Amino acid sequence: MVSNELTPEQRRLRAQIAAHVSWANTQDRAARTAAARKAAVDRFHKQVDPEGKLSPQERAVKLSLPTAIVVMTIDHARPGARSASCMWP
Repeated sequence: MVSNELTPEQRRLRAQIAAHVSWANTQDRAARTAAARKAAVDRFHKQVDPEGKLSPQERAVKLSLPTAIVVMTIDHARPGARSASCMWP
């Protein structure tokens, strides 16, 4: 079956398999994700201190909130993360 003849579900499954194979063949996961982690930290720095005027201590305090929001968002999006006791639908 040619790629353009695949259903959306088949394309999704094929992409998931490729991603798993790629990660299975990755020797240094930290090195592979280093650029993305640096970009995320840089983005947070710009959000909390766009002009670069805060002290390192103030910036660290303000950085904790956007970081927590991202972690909570990722955790909530995980399959099975929602439980019967969840407040939101």
